[in-house]
Amino acid sequence: MEAGTQLERAYRRTAQDEIDDFVRLREVSLTFDSGTRALESVSLTLKRGEFVSVVGPSGCGKSSLLRLVAGLTPVTSGELKSRPAQQQDCGFVFQDPTLMPWASVFDNVWLPLRLRGTARETAQQKILPLLESVGLAEFAEALPAELSGGMRMRASIARALSAEPQLLLMDEPFAALDEYTRQRLNVELLQWWRARSLGVLFVTHSVSEAVFLSQRVVLMSSRPGRVLQVMEVPFAYPRSRELRDSAEFIALGRQINAALQADRDTGEGG
Repeated sequence: MEAGTQLERAYRRTAQDEIDDFVRLREVSLTFDSGTRALESVSLTLKRGEFVSVVGPSGCGKSSLLRLVAGLTPVTSGELKSRPAQQQDCGFVFQDPTLMPWASVFDNVWLPLRLRGTARETAQQKILPLLESVGLAEFAEALPAELSGGMRMRASIARALSAEPQLLLMDEPFAALDEYTRQRLNVELLQWWRARSLGVLFVTHSVSEAVFLSQRVVLMSSRPGRVLQVMEVPFAYPRSRELRDSAEFIALGRQINAALQADRDTGEGG
């Protein structure tokens, strides 16, 4: 009887875990038409409201992983469940802000709402407070060419947030920025994330950035990309710039770098 009770409890936990999974990949592989195998047997979960970063060498399939989760690319094999993609509740932020150069900041941020049929006057009630929250209220009518790189990225993030997504997918959004602007936007991104309780899947080449931002860091192997390890980040929020100088922060970064280097050495040795 006790064994049966334990089995029932285990089943209930498993069933509840699946309900809680916001995004779930099970043994997902991706092979392009050219024959290139981008991802192999990737298993990963993302809970609602969780911040997860993905790090790994160039060409390991990090960006492909985001496109799968967004529903932009079909899996070759395995199982993928992405509730936000099914409900069109994904926001995507790329390394290049991809703003329309002829349109004002307001009109760029309005674009997702306009595509859903929201009139400009109605959209103002949402967009103006949003621009205020990302520090662009004074630049609503400015063109992208009149903005700094950091301001253009803020506009790109505001555009992604305007449709109130449940999941924000970010593909190296701060890679082209100087280090000071990058670190400042890291802090601001965490503020926007916590204020909106949205999930974030964040791709970066910077281990330091991944550790600073995330609750968990996913380490990817060289192509074909596999999940080498998922590391928990123990630091409490809110996180300040001073965290980066702590011994614990530096030690975790070194641990992640060592794991990535070990995989690289194994691949070169094979």
